[in-house]
Parts: sequence; structure tokens; C-alpha cells
Amino acid sequence: MNTTFYPPAEVIDMGPIQETLQRLSRANGAREYQQAIRHATSAIDQTLTSQLLDLLDNRAYSYAIQGRPDLAITDTQRMIGYSPTKVAGYLRKGMILSLYGYQIQAVEAYDEGIQNAAPDSSRFDNLKIAREAAIDLNETRIDIITKSPVEIANQILSQLPQAAAVNCLSISKAWRERTLCCEQLWRDLSVCGDPASICLFNIMPYFAHHVQHLKVNSTLKGAPSILFEHMKNGLFVKIESLEMSEDSTQNLRKEYATAVSVAFWETRRTLTTLHLDFSSSQDPIKLAEILTACCSVVKLTYVAGYAMSTLVGDFTLLRNDHSLASLQLSLRTITGADIQVLLQRCQQLRRLVMNGCDSTVLNSINLHAPNLEILGYNHKHQIQELQEKVPNSISGLQRIYTHYDGVAIRASQILPLLYKNMATLVEIYSNISVIPQNEFQQFSITYTNLKFQKLNRLTFWCLQGIQELMLRAICGTETLTYLRIGSIYGLQDVANVMMKIPPLTELHISHTYTITYSSSLITLFRKYAKLSETQSSLQIVAFHYCSEITDTVLASLADIKTLRVVTFCKLDNVTGEGINEFFYKVDKGLTSVTLIELDAVTDNHMATVGELKNLQQVKLSKLSYVTVQGVRNVLDGGCHCLKKLTVEGCCVMTEECIQYAKQKVKTVIFS
Repeated sequence: MNTTFYPPAEVIDMGPIQETLQRLSRANGAREYQQAIRHATSAIDQTLTSQLLDLLDNRAYSYAIQGRPDLAITDTQRMIGYSPTKVAGYLRKGMILSLYGYQIQAVEAYDEGIQNAAPDSSRFDNLKIAREAAIDLNETRIDIITKSPVEIANQILSQLPQAAAVNCLSISKAWRERTLCCEQLWRDLSVCGDPASICLFNIMPYFAHHVQHLKVNSTLKGAPSILFEHMKNGLFVKIESLEMSEDSTQNLRKEYATAVSVAFWETRRTLTTLHLDFSSSQDPIKLAEILTACCSVVKLTYVAGYAMSTLVGDFTLLRNDHSLASLQLSLRTITGADIQVLLQRCQQLRRLVMNGCDSTVLNSINLHAPNLEILGYNHKHQIQELQEKVPNSISGLQRIYTHYDGVAIRASQILPLLYKNMATLVEIYSNISVIPQNEFQQFSITYTNLKFQKLNRLTFWCLQGIQELMLRAICGTETLTYLRIGSIYGLQDVANVMMKIPPLTELHISHTYTITYSSSLITLFRKYAKLSETQSSLQIVAFHYCSEITDTVLASLADIKTLRVVTFCKLDNVTGEGINEFFYKVDKGLTSVTLIELDAVTDNHMATVGELKNLQQVKLSKLSYVTVQGVRNVLDGGCHCLKKLTVEGCCVMTEECIQYAKQKVKTVIFS
């Protein structure tokens, strides 16, 4: 958009009306009421014409510069309608059209003004000058889309937002052809309920053959019908993925059942990824019907508000083993019997994520999912996607994620799965229930050989019986780098096992309930400190609600030279002196500090934190004795690398301190 020849709107001149109002006041003062009526009428006319035209002119200018020519032209039409004999409306309309490259239409606007505006107007000659300029621009302009090589034009068009691309269709026949033929532009298509998307429905047959990824999030009643009709007619010849939101599937089954089945069948050779959200649908398409029609789908996400038993469908329709590799289900209930039917027909499944399942699914998975690599069991967080399969790799479960709170999984239901896959598991995120003392001996015998040979990341609650089994399973491992444990009744056993394996990179300990002041953790950190002088050692540490963490433990932790990130939360046996000593001793390479619910921490400690020269992030939460001064102590220290400061629930922050922090740090969060 070239603004060189587009002058801004004039400043609104309030002079004439001010003079009229003064005359009106004088007439009233002299009791010349007829004269006052004439002056008042004149002022009203001026307000309804001159000032209103100036306001519309200014708004039209702003709209045009903002890239909203349709609204700008609407304002100019209003200007012409209010005062067809004045130059302003025609002149502004022509300038806007010229600005956006419509030189012929601009000339027509100027001609209309020359024909209708009063010739004695002070700006009448501007119409003629602007008309000649538009004619010159029309003769000398360069149409970058039609004049450029196809490859360059396509690069330009592919960078446009979808709404802008739709506008390109109406500029000229040549632009329309170039836009519709631009493969990169239509590769990723999103259909919503906005005006641009509505326009796309009418022209979809002209570009559907370019679409590879289609996302539908429209509440328009006819939108699904049109889309599936086009799919049924074979227009989407390259489509690889289809995502339909909850709004777009509300009436999908009931109204378009036949069209949907045929549409899926017509795209079966290319469609490999499918995401269907039937949360508000009263009659979702059955899983068996989807997989029967979409025989090449390798990734399916299926969401519905019903039990899986009502949504499975007839899997005898699947004649061969389906190619499905990744399945994500979010349903009201999923049982072992429900999932078994699907697993028996989808033997190539490598990733299975379920929300709404009960623990009976674990036995079915153990028996009927020989190629499963990733399992999500009612897990609330994002779960890793599949990676490209390594040729000749050993089949077996590699990652398992269960919920970390709520009802724990019975050990008798998950341990068989862990035992079967102990040679391939690299990550375990689990919450396993207590093993009663009278059953522990049998479990210990059954799983005496449980050893995780490749485990890299382990998260679990150290409940009765589980702590002993899991620690024994990792004792001697050479691959573990991440350990997150909670509900610990004594850290000594944990520390003793960690002494026998290579140093961890990341350690999270939460909720210890005994105060033994064991020296084992101190011994462990001293070992890590010595190793850190010559090799990689502990880098990230988080202690939450740990009664066994003392000043002495923190002092030994501070000697680890590789330490980069620390989180301390509710450490009741750590004193202010211990906190201060830690930050004074710790390696200056520390980049992130999070302090939560530490009554021992005061403004003075913040000054010590502020002296950490490589510190990039600081989070202070619920620190009762940290004030505005403590925050300023962090900001005024030597940590010139600080990029993010978060302060929540500590003190009432003043506006002055907030503004000061924003001058010092790129990202500041106060709550």
C-alpha cells in the first residue's frame, strides 16, 4: 500500500462555529431574539455539514491507513450523501481508491465530483489535479502479482492471511486466477464462521485440489454439508488431515450420514490424520465406521460425551488389520472390553492416549497391543507424539503416563505391564496404590527381576511397597537422568540408590513426612559436587514441602557447580541464614530461582539473589516477609541478564515499582 500520494485529513476547524456562537451570545444579550434564532440555525447547519464532514473525512483516512478500505469508502459515501455539492467526499473517495490501486475507479469518483460539486469551491481544482494523477498512475503502475514470475507471485500470496487472500479474488480476473492457482496459499485451510470463510464456500471447487490440511470450526448450518459434498465429489484430492471442532459436528451424523461415509471413502487414499470432536453431538459417528471408511488414517483423535461401549460400532466391517498408529480417545467411560475390540483390529497401534478409562484397560493393552510404544492413562498434560520408528528396533512400550493425582492404579493391574516392558521403557509417569504388607512379599517374589534397563525419566509416588519395588528396579541403571518422587517417608533409601547410579540431571522431591536429618542426602550432593568439577552433574533441583531439607543439605547442594535451576517451596527446617548462605555460595551460573512459601526469606535475601550475575528468571510466590524493597533489591543487583520476573501473593506492589520493574526486565508478572 503506497501512502506517498495520500495526504492526511485536515484538522477539524472549529473556528466558524465558534464565531457563530459568539454572535448568538451577543444577540441574546441584546434581546435581539430573531437575530439569535438565525445565528442558532446557522450554527446547527454548520454542525450538521462542515463538522460532520470533517469527522467522517478523518475517520475514512484512518480506516484507509489501517487497511480497511471497505469501511473508509462507506464513510466517503456518507459524506457525499450529506453534502453532494461539496468536494470533500468525492476527493477522499478517489484518494482511497487510488491508494489501493483502483485507479480507474478513482478517476470515476473524481469525474463524479467534477460533475456534481460546486465549481466555485476552494478545493474544486484539487479534483482535477487528483484525476490527472490517477490517470498517470494507471498508465505507469506495476502489478506485482501479474507481472512477477509465478514462483515469486506465489511466495507473496502464500504469506497473506486467509481474509486478505479472499480479497485478492475480487481485484481482477488475473489476480483471481493467480490466487486460485497458488498451491501454497490453500495448503492449510481454516473454515470458520467469518465473512471470508463464508465466501470460500462458493469458490471451494476452484482450489480444493490444493488443500492438504483442513480445519473446520463453523457453526453455520450448511457448512458441513457443503464440505462433505465437495469431498464426496473427489475435489479434495490431496487432503491429508481433517480437524472438525465441537461446533461443526453437532448435527453431523443425523443430517449428513450418507455424505460423510462417502466423503471419507473418497479421501481414503490421502487422508491420514483425523480429529473429530463430538462433545455436543447426540449421535456421533461410530469408531468402526470411521476406520472402515478411512483405511489410510494413521492418527485419530476422537472426543465424545458417551461411553465407548455405545460408540465402538461393528469392527467386523474391517476386513484387514488397520494401519492406525496413534489413537487419542476422550470419552465418558472406557473399559478393557471396549478397547479390546478395537485393539484386536488395530495391531499396528503405537500410541494410545485415553481419558475416561478404568484400570481394566491395562490388562487388555498388555494382551492385545504388541506394538504399543506410548500409553496415556487419564493423563491431564500433553503427551509426546510418535517419533519415526527406528528400523529393526525392539517392540515394546517406551513411555507410560498415568494420572498423578486422584485414585491411584492398583499395583496388581499396572505392574504386569511394567514388567513385560522393562527392557524398553524409557519414561514412567505413574501413581500406583499402596501394596499392603501382607501382599508385598508375593509381589516382591513375582517381580524380583524387575529392572528398567533403559529408563531415562521416572515420576512416581513413594507409597508403601511401591518405593521399595521402584527403587530396586532402578538400582544400577546407567540411563536415568530425571527423577521426580513424592510422599516419601524417609529419603535415606532414595539417596542410597542414587549413590549407585550416574548423577541425575534433574531431581524433584516433594512431600517428605519424617524428620531424620539423614546424612545420606548430604553425602549424595557432596558426590555430585565433586563430579561437577570434571563432568556433567545435577542441573535442576526442586524441593516442595520437604521436612528433611535443612541448612546443611542446602550448603552441600550449593557446591554443585553445574546447578542452574532451583525451586524451594515450604521448607520449614531451613532458616534465613541457610537461604542466604546457599545463594552466596552457589555457582554464579545459576539462571532460574523460584521461592514459594518460605517464611525465612526477607528483603535482605533478595539482595543476595540479585547478585547472581547470570540469573534470567525469578519467581517469588507467597513470601510473607518480602516487600516492595525486596523486589527492588533483585532488580538493582548485578543480574543484568534477568528476562522474567514473577511476583505473586507477596506484597501490595506499588505502580511505581511495577513500572520500574518493566524498565529493567522484559517480562514482568505481578498478581
